[in-house]
Amino acid sequence: MTAWHVDRPGPVGIDGTSAGPLTARDTPVLESEPGELLLRVLTCGVCRHRPARHRGRPAGAPGRGDPWARGGGDRAWRRGRLRRRRPGRGGVAALHRRHLGATLYVMTRDEKAQELARSLGASFVGGAADMPPDPLDAAILFAPVGDLVLPAMAALDRGGTLAVAGIYLTDIPPLSYDRYLFQERQLRSVTSNTRQDAREFFTFAAEHKLAVTTHEYPLDAADRALADLKVGRFDGAAVLVP
Repeated sequence: MTAWHVDRPGPVGIDGTSAGPLTARDTPVLESEPGELLLRVLTCGVCRHRPARHRGRPAGAPGRGDPWARGGGDRAWRRGRLRRRRPGRGGVAALHRRHLGATLYVMTRDEKAQELARSLGASFVGGAADMPPDPLDAAILFAPVGDLVLPAMAALDRGGTLAVAGIYLTDIPPLSYDRYLFQERQLRSVTSNTRQDAREFFTFAAEHKLAVTTHEYPLDAADRALADLKVGRFDGAAVLVP
């Protein structure tokens, strides 16, 4: 199969055509090890953390031909914050929380993301470090920017929780205990979802007919998809299709 590889980490080209970290070449199909399953991948979502990983963190190799992957085996929020640079997962979370009756406040620097948030019914839309009009019971940080942890924590009500939803995050500045953590405020990471989480979410999505904004790219254009994601050429989420 044809697969994309990162041989030498480097910046993603903003036009998707200049030399970047991705190189396409023929690659043997993976073979499963004992205790593993070999799965055919029909589509692949483009994650916000991949451009950062391609600049110097370990990265995978999306493949084409017959693409394969190898591997082993909530509470309802009255208010929620979606703070992000790009509106992929945040848009899905907004739809989910809106159907649960949450009041949504969205803070993002991206104008397209702000427009999408308004179209999804957000009660307040502001800049990435803006304060919402009310204290928050819970907040989700999607942007991989440690500096945004402080304003997000400052926006929490007593007993509120900030969940950092990214796989990668830049360093968090020093935290003042009195200002950001006192009165039972919590800061936590979210590493991954369980199979049961996925079953419950897809059942919820089908019942409530969630309409998700996606943009398809052929796998041959994986470098262009990353470039478009980097500079915010689309709203919603990008999907690679073999």
